[in-house]
Amino acid sequence: MFIWPSDVNWETFFWLPKRWIIEMDWANLSLSAKSILPVIAAHVDRKSGIAFPSEDRIGHLAGRTPKSVRQGVKDLDGFADFKVWRERQRIEGLGTRWGSKRYRLHLPKQAGPNEAFPFRSCFLLGGNWSLLTSAARALYPVLATVSKWDADIYKELDLEWSDNHEPMDTAEEYGTRRFNLIEEAELNLALFSELAGISRRGIKDAMKSLEERGFIERESTELFCGWKVYIRASYTYKRKWLNGLLAKQRQNVAEDST
Repeated sequence: MFIWPSDVNWETFFWLPKRWIIEMDWANLSLSAKSILPVIAAHVDRKSGIAFPSEDRIGHLAGRTPKSVRQGVKDLDGFADFKVWRERQRIEGLGTRWGSKRYRLHLPKQAGPNEAFPFRSCFLLGGNWSLLTSAARALYPVLATVSKWDADIYKELDLEWSDNHEPMDTAEEYGTRRFNLIEEAELNLALFSELAGISRRGIKDAMKSLEERGFIERESTELFCGWKVYIRASYTYKRKWLNGLLAKQRQNVAEDST
């Protein structure tokens, strides 16, 4: 049975290819598929390309019901060589039975800044992803894809980071950044909704959900006016609170089934 973990690794990530967004592959996925894809991807072994998180774990990390998870898995069929199967397992004295589902997903092992962005597990294990609306989950990879990094602006917006990095250490600067930027003039909501596969009418609510859950932040200074798009969670939720919420959800399900 799933419980929220006590430790959140802030550095682990997988590369989410930007071509999925640019070529509209992401937009054409169902909302259920978009919700569960990052969860499965975060569990993929980089050598084998295989993951086997339980359906229960996928559902809670993605904020989806078991039925929605199963539908999302069906909708992912063929996407990025996605494949799902079960293997027969032999158990001594009991014969054989079907094991847990296994998933295969092709992800890049290395990528440049124009090819992919790092989707960090802290968003998933910290509860942030599960608390987003479905449209917000569809929108975040789009914003992460179109956002850019500007060293001069960044050091003015993240003073703590700036104090700990030498000006010429560009590679380290880029690798340790907490967010990218989208200038107000480049905030094309019509295009972003199309790339996310969501309605133009609902994009403002999606932005609000992302802001409330620590994925984006409005910034307005003399130097920069626009949005921070976090690639490291600005915060995560306390395990005790998440598990308390989980207990209430399970209690409601139990009451509804009686």
